[in-house]
Amino acid sequence: MKKLLLTFSLLVIGILTYSQASAKTYKSGAFSYHYKVEKGNVWITKIDFVSNKGLGTLNIPSRIKGKKVVAIGPSKEDFEDGDNHKENIFGVFENPDVDFFELVPSDLHRKVGKIKKIVLPSTLKQISMNCFSNVQDGKIINIPKNVTKYVVGQFTQAKWEKITISPKNSKLKVKDGCLLSKNGKEVYGIVQKKKKIYIPDTVNVIDTGILEDGVADGDYNGADTIIIPQSVKLIRGSSLNTRKPVTIKIDKRNKRYAVKDGSVYSKKTGRLVAGYVKNGVLSIPNTVSKITEPGYLGGMYIKKIIVPSSVKKMESIFLSPEQITFVFKGATPPKLTSEELMSFSTKIVVYVPKKYKSVYDKWLANSEDYGKIEVFA
Repeated sequence: MKKLLLTFSLLVIGILTYSQASAKTYKSGAFSYHYKVEKGNVWITKIDFVSNKGLGTLNIPSRIKGKKVVAIGPSKEDFEDGDNHKENIFGVFENPDVDFFELVPSDLHRKVGKIKKIVLPSTLKQISMNCFSNVQDGKIINIPKNVTKYVVGQFTQAKWEKITISPKNSKLKVKDGCLLSKNGKEVYGIVQKKKKIYIPDTVNVIDTGILEDGVADGDYNGADTIIIPQSVKLIRGSSLNTRKPVTIKIDKRNKRYAVKDGSVYSKKTGRLVAGYVKNGVLSIPNTVSKITEPGYLGGMYIKKIIVPSSVKKMESIFLSPEQITFVFKGATPPKLTSEELMSFSTKIVVYVPKKYKSVYDKWLANSEDYGKIEVFA
């Protein structure tokens, strides 16, 4: 029995010793850093608040106990696939148990709001996918030379008072409130709040991310007006998405793109690039002949889409309202390039020209959505 108790005691001591060795903390000023040591370098896994004073500047150390800080992020999985709750370095995440957007713990999120400046060390090589997601707007931050992955999403989601990128960074730079590729030819999103954002005239491509990272989620919110220069030759997919209606202006000398009725379309292909949504209504201009994964300037919760006779081809539209209304103006319906008219909606109401109702009835009868479609002439 004594041997058994001795063995159990040694096991407990061993577990405690291992836990203490693997879970380390380092306190500096108002902050405490949880960290691991891997291959002789430090990986910070969480930052806690240990005081209510001195929170204005978070100066993340470049070394802890003589070892270089090279990584910041909550978990290994977050570096690779992202955490379902999108927990950031402070432990704030989106509440998965409610139907609305809520950040929890709320008291912790309020403390993060007191930080006005974040200084990242030059030794840093990697940040996790959600490291600084869901922090408040208006902070100052820098991006070191070796941090090139998982920057686009989280650093365009927040709108910074000031954001600087090391001139030695091989992939990224900031100019005129935009996050750009190093050569200035691609724009990935907006990093500052401004009434007008002028996309630099070096830009050829409007995109949402560095695709080799497997993450493309650049954010174009933050401006009332976005001005696109003559130099832009490609707006990829549904890049131009905004929560509120945004005015897009395009240089008249641009050979590829133009704006009508607030919506952006391709002059070359007739593709709807970004539909202007006001009060839940998207009225597609008659310069559009094709609807293929457009962006939405004013949110994706659309109540009504008015489709002109000029539209000859459309894909299934990926929105998620409980009910959506289509108003088709043409004598013949557009060709559907998939078997669905609408994805995720529970009810679809379709209005068509009275004299062509039978044509539309036959067209819609072939849709997988047929059981939830009501047709009116």
